This record gives sequence, C-alpha cells and structure tokens, in this order.
Amino acid sequence: MKKSFQFVAATALALLAVAPMTVVPVTTQAATSQAASNTIQSYRDVATVGGSAISLYKVAGNNVTATGQLPANSAWKVTGKIVVNGQTYYQVSTTQFVADKDVTLASKQTALPARTVIGLRRNATLYSGTGSDRTPTSRTLQAGSVWLTNAKVAVNGTLWYQVAPNLWISDDDVGEMPHSAATPVSMVVKIVDDTPLWDGFQWRYTGRWLPTNSRWKVNATGTTSDGTEYYEVGANQWIKAGSATVESSSSSDSTSQNGVDKLSAAADSELKDHLASEQFVGTLLLIQNGQVIYNKGTGQADNAAGRANSPQSLFQFASVQKSMTAALVAQLIAQGKLSYSDNISHFYPTIPAADNISIRNMLDMTSGLSMTLAVPDTVMTDAQVIQRGLDLLQYDPDKHGQFNYQAINYILLVGVLEQLTGQSYENLVQQNLLNPLGLGADQAGFAWNLAAQPNHTVSYISGNGLGTYDQISTETLADMHSELGTGNMYSTAYALYQMEKAISQGQLISGDQLSELRDSSDGSWAGGLYNYPDHYYAHGVKNWQETIFLMSKDTNTAVVFISNRAYDYDNAAARSAWYWNFVQNASLAN
Repeated sequence: MKKSFQFVAATALALLAVAPMTVVPVTTQAATSQAASNTIQSYRDVATVGGSAISLYKVAGNNVTATGQLPANSAWKVTGKIVVNGQTYYQVSTTQFVADKDVTLASKQTALPARTVIGLRRNATLYSGTGSDRTPTSRTLQAGSVWLTNAKVAVNGTLWYQVAPNLWISDDDVGEMPHSAATPVSMVVKIVDDTPLWDGFQWRYTGRWLPTNSRWKVNATGTTSDGTEYYEVGANQWIKAGSATVESSSSSDSTSQNGVDKLSAAADSELKDHLASEQFVGTLLLIQNGQVIYNKGTGQADNAAGRANSPQSLFQFASVQKSMTAALVAQLIAQGKLSYSDNISHFYPTIPAADNISIRNMLDMTSGLSMTLAVPDTVMTDAQVIQRGLDLLQYDPDKHGQFNYQAINYILLVGVLEQLTGQSYENLVQQNLLNPLGLGADQAGFAWNLAAQPNHTVSYISGNGLGTYDQISTETLADMHSELGTGNMYSTAYALYQMEKAISQGQLISGDQLSELRDSSDGSWAGGLYNYPDHYYAHGVKNWQETIFLMSKDTNTAVVFISNRAYDYDNAAARSAWYWNFVQNASLAN
C-alpha cells in the first residue's frame, strides 16, 4: 500500500561550499569570553542561504569588501565569526565571510524527532528559505497531504517546518481539516501500513505511529472536507481509514462467560491436576499460536455471594504494572523529551548521588535506592506519594549498578512522567493503553474503582489451618494510592494480555525502541519485567491477589495466571516454568 506521507525530493538543490561541507553539531561554541568586536572568534555552525544569492565578503580590520556571491539554497560550514561596525559576519573559508542578516543558522533551528509529520489544512506554497528571505517555489502542496519534517524554526513570530533541505512550509498552512461530526461505531481494525496518530482530524501529530499488523478498537468515524475518512482509536486520536482494514469485533474466545477449553482430554486432565495442587482460585488464560486455547475461572470470586470466577473476573495484577510504567517512560525517550542517560538530578536534585543515577538505572532497578515499605495512614495525591518516597528513600553506594528490586525507582519515574507531560499517571495510562484498546472499567482500570465493578473479586488469605474462603483480606484506599505506577491496577486475564501485547507490538514505542528498553535476554530485569531469549516474565502480589505473566516476544504464546487467593507466591519463578512448558506443548482436542 502506498505510504500516507510524502517527502519532498532534494535532488534539485545545490550543495556547494568554499570549504568542504561537513555536518557539525547544531549547538554553537564560543571560544572564550567576549572578544574585541573585530577579532575573529572560534564558532561552529552551519549557515544556509535562502532563496536568493547573497554576497560573499572579505574582512580586513574595519573594512568589509564584497568579493563575490554564494548561490541560493546552499549550506556552508561556519568556523568563526566577527563583528565589524555592529554587523556580525560568519567565516565560511579562510578569508571569506557572509553577513548574519543573509543566512539562517542551524543552531536557530529545532531538530525534530525522527518520523515527525505535519498535515496541511489547506493548499500550501512550498518555499525556499523562511521569513522575509523566503522565495516561493513552483510547487503547491495539496490540502490534506502529510509531510515528514526534520526541523522547525521561528521567524518573526511565524513557525516554519523543513520538509527537505531549505524547503519549508509555513505553520499558517498546518492544522486540522474541516470535517463532519463524528459518528459512533464499534469495530476493530488492523493497521496495514505504519500510520501516524493524530490529535483531531490531522490537527496535531501525537508523536506516535501505529505499526503494521497492530489491531485497534474504533469508537467513531468522520470525514474531512476532501472526502478522506478517519477512525477514532482513542480519545480524539485519529488515523486515516485508508491505513487500516476492518476486522470483526473482539474474539468470542476472550469474552465467553462460560470460558474456553480447547485442550485435549489428556492435557485438560494434566492442567486441572496441577491447578488443584496449587490450590488455585482465579482465572487462567493460555494463548498458543496466537489463539486462546484455555480461558476459564476456578473457585469463587465472592464466596459469600456465591459468585464464581470466570473470564470476566477482575483481579489486581500488582507489579506487572511496572512494565507499563516503563513503556510510558520509553515513549518520552522516543519523543526526544528524555534520555536513558539523563540523571535523576534533573528532576530530584536532593536525592543522594542523584548526579550518578540515570533513568536507565531507575528502569533497571540498579540505582542503589531503596525505601522501607509501610502502608500510609491517609490517602495521598500523586505528588504526596512521590514526596513521601523522597523523604523515606535511602541510598547504598555498594548497590549502585546492581539489581535490587525496589518500588521507589518506579514511583520516582512516575514523577518524571508527570513533570514532563503535565498529566497524571492515571490519565497517561488511560490515553495510551486503555482508550486505544477500548478497555472500559469492566475490563481494566485502577484499584480504587475495582469494588464498584460487578465482576470484582474478593481477596482470600491462604495459610496453614485456613480453609479456602475462611479469611478475607481488605485493602485500604490509602494503600492503593501509595502504589503509584508500581501496583494499583486491575483487569481481566485477557485484558492484561491485550495491554502487554499492545506494548510489544508497538502501540507506545517502536520495536527497536522496545528492544532498547528491554535490553537483556538472559533472564535479568530490564524495562519493567524479566527478559529471556524467547519470552518475558513478570510476577506480582498485592492484597493476596497474585499474577504470573508469561509471553513470547512475538506475542503468540502467553500465560496469564491471575488469582484472588495467592498461594506459594515466593516460588513463583519456579512455578511459572511449569506453565510455560505446558502452554507450548499442550495438545488440543480434534
């Protein structure tokens, strides 16, 4: 399928230089403090000539003499600068200079992340150069078209986007297309060609592309004035309909109230015997070769009410949530708003050794930070939870660089997310995961909303001398809020698989960016879970609810073991090995 974006060819542009052209860093570097006005200062930059030829000068003392011209639309390496009679000149060869007023410096441009796009709300002239120095080309770009851009620059209050070397589009021509009112629908689409995700009808690029073969629930459709249809896949987040094909709605395998069991008699008997040996109460989901082969509940969701567990039962999935927090952090890194090498001192300078603790250390829990876990007495806001963590944390230099599982790392990472986005963590999860997947509160959400759901589960305590449903465990609202970004969400077994699958298939970040986040394959922790050569593993326990999550890196094989009566949870890693072997080898009924 033809890509839905365009890139202006640059072959017609002349790229000439008095000295050999070399790409240099965009940042400028002055050699020393203020020098004499007619002394050449060391300076590194790139100067671009606009749509008309400009004068080339020779500078000798206070004398400036025109010696020739530089052609339009050319770029030049700058090695120095000088001020003569109040005018700044940039050195482009040993004895030749250009005037500041005649060129645009790369240092004045803002580089944009890879694959940033803009959409045109009306027909637009393509210009050579910007501002008053711009020259219209012979090309008019069509309304509704989408263009890759690698840089922007503000000139006299107008923003310009570069779509090829020294070819620019004015921000006046960029924005949302006129469109019809949205029509509510409910369907699932499959992306057939990577496509940008927009706020509104091509109003503003969200910083995300939806990857080929990923699936999305569509909530509404609409049509722009040029006849292009759009699908809403999140809260006012839209894609062009031409980039996707419509599929059927959610698989009945995931929603059947009575559950799914496609196992052979022998495999079914083996599984039931093993679940009984673990005193399992909860829901188990098994995915083999991309299809649900088992999704059934065991035991009671609420014994007093006589309500059994089912595929619709809702459980807290505890620390598995850290993988979602990590993916949100990686999304900001992909957008250029953060770096793995940034130190936490940029956000929390009072932390001991903050200048030596990187975002990577926090994600991989190698920061040396720890915090004594204690349930607070009162419900706190996100800011209060983070401040409490800062007040209680400790730093051990001997553990810096070594893995030490400590929730404080992820609590502080939530603080970074909220500082950089200006949004609450709950809103970020809602917008980036729950809404795009069409997951309502009956399928996933935050713990403080769990008890209001008809399919919520009651937590039961296991232990010597206790019957299966003898003792209930109740979690306080204060405890729920204290687990900021670390373990305060709930879902069905299948919804948890959907969220983790979406992350691995590129909903938040690309495949390459995911590999950078989860940069291990030896079973060590990286990016919110444990990474093995062929699969991921995560485990969580909260309020006597336990989750074991396993998924192949291609997402086609998975185990979601989720229980409202945690049992032998200290041996979860060893227990998970049995389920991983079973799901890969289980025989199916004919």
